[in-house]
Amino acid sequence: MQPWRASALLILAAANGYVWGLLARPPLPLRVTFLDVGQGDAAVIEAPSGRVALLDSGRADGNSDHARSVVLPYLRSRGINGLDAVALSHWDQDHAGGAASVMVAMRARMLLVPLWDDPRHGPTQTEARTLRIAAMRGIPRVSLVAGQEVQVGGGCSLVSLNPPEIAYRPAPRTDNDASLVFMLRYGATRVLLPGDAGAEAEHSMVRRRLDLRADVLKLGHHGSASATSDRWLDAVRPKAAIISVGRRNPFGHPDRRVLARLRRRGIRVFRTDERGAITVLSDGAQLSIRSVKRVR
Repeated sequence: MQPWRASALLILAAANGYVWGLLARPPLPLRVTFLDVGQGDAAVIEAPSGRVALLDSGRADGNSDHARSVVLPYLRSRGINGLDAVALSHWDQDHAGGAASVMVAMRARMLLVPLWDDPRHGPTQTEARTLRIAAMRGIPRVSLVAGQEVQVGGGCSLVSLNPPEIAYRPAPRTDNDASLVFMLRYGATRVLLPGDAGAEAEHSMVRRRLDLRADVLKLGHHGSASATSDRWLDAVRPKAAIISVGRRNPFGHPDRRVLARLRRRGIRVFRTDERGAITVLSDGAQLSIRSVKRVR
């Protein structure tokens, strides 16, 4: 793998933007796979340049570690033995719990996290352990805010839409609303990845008049009623929605009102609890969505 290079066009400070080196071979299709990690999130982004990023890592608590049981086996099945980036939308256990296991098992070049400190208390156990492992492995942490862009190579990029810049007020009040939100762009294809961002963060992004239009939307907070507002859907206008959610989860996700909003707009729904892993493929002009299981 080629080293990361800081782009002078994208940064005002050293941590503000990175460019993954281009490969000489013909570009591959963009492949984004939303893994079935139960009530949690984990998505593998395989860029046309051959670079690979992991966005969130599933839950790890007690005897259950979805990074070991799902994420790492999938990566190895794809012949992936190292990651160009591990990106964590926020520090909740069901999103960041498996990150330490991933970074112990394989080399990662960068750890991307949102630039936000919880005003109520210090680092969670998940955050402290993850940062400790990253430091031990020599993996630099990069904290991102809205407006920063990660060039993946082969015409693919990740644009950060949230959390808002430090100068913007009001600042997020919760770690969910401070989630790192990415717009994945490749040619005409757009995939919106909002972590657990709720209605407050959604409305903030709409108010800032960001270009939120996307072909595919991963629903925020597992389809909870706290996210995927009408205003958000009207701004994004997706053709398909991905819901990363656990079977028979105790939270009632996805919420029936959210599903009704999707149905009213004719948005096709793909759920990991019903279909298993879900893969979005794009050549930059057209996209297709595949799943492990077919639902009649």
